[in-house]
Amino acid sequence: MNKKFASVALETNIDKPLDYEIPSDLIDTLKEGMLVEVPLRNSIKQGYVLKIKDEAEVKKTSMISKITKESVLTEDLFKLALWMKDYYLISLSKAIRCMIPTGVIKQISLKLNCFIYSIKTKNELVKIISDLLKKNPQQAEVLSIILKEKKGIFLKDLIKKIDI
Repeated sequence: MNKKFASVALETNIDKPLDYEIPSDLIDTLKEGMLVEVPLRNSIKQGYVLKIKDEAEVKKTSMISKITKESVLTEDLFKLALWMKDYYLISLSKAIRCMIPTGVIKQISLKLNCFIYSIKTKNELVKIISDLLKKNPQQAEVLSIILKEKKGIFLKDLIKKIDI
């Protein structure tokens, strides 16, 4: 199988794209506009695939580490970033960064809010709390806080109230 190379614009102050070899298991998957991780001077950097080609401009190339995100940019947005780079005289990574939400760039995961409420009646909870007071007072405290909240409580607020 022939080697394939990707021209990658790094999210650094390097304005010129660098060529990286595409691992054989990623050749069919990798497309222009994808966010990838590549080695650069003893560290791993993120960059965007500009072009996939059959030959590299340099003899010695490193291998792409992995695909971080599937296509981050549509083809139209990618062309717009290239135009912005030339028109505003900025690096391609800065132009792309303007278009992509920060959560995607920093790989921030979605926050999960957990809401807790009781499916037991008030009398059932009071009985459970009285049984737990001797065996496990901490559980009884948690249930008593849930009992006081009429509609329920978010987990983060519950944790604040019981000082864990």
